[in-house]
Amino acid sequence: MAYHAHDGNRCYVSFLKPNANQTAISVEMCVEKDGKIHSETVENAAELVAKLCKRYGLSTSRIVRHYDVTRKNCPVPWVSDSSQLSAFRKKVDGLLGNKTGSKTDSSSSNNKKSRYSLPSGVYKLKKPNDEGYSSTTDSRSTGSPLFLSR
Repeated sequence: MAYHAHDGNRCYVSFLKPNANQTAISVEMCVEKDGKIHSETVENAAELVAKLCKRYGLSTSRIVRHYDVTRKNCPVPWVSDSSQLSAFRKKVDGLLGNKTGSKTDSSSSNNKKSRYSLPSGVYKLKKPNDEGYSSTTDSRSTGSPLFLSR
């Protein structure tokens, strides 16, 4: 398991309790030296998150920031301007074909196996395990995770 979030004693998102490390998928986005997340990074993350939402039957209402889970000021641009999270959710909704925003979670998940071509060193996802999903990040990245929950 990758420890990308606090344990149940300090998890501030009820649907991720008791332990977001075991109940969430984390997607890392690099914050550049200028303090911004580049548009290409946001676009790549949105495409990946849309595929994960579709595969596991998740609603975009389940997309939260590292800040929401831990109260860490991360990702800084999205904490200082929460409309960026809303815009990201809308972008993912658009990729999923949702026209009116977040829909409810579907009860069945798509079990179709897919391979994702991801840029080397940006993020790497492990396969889901019995306890939840885990993620790893390259030690060279300084990123800001987003979380998805089953």
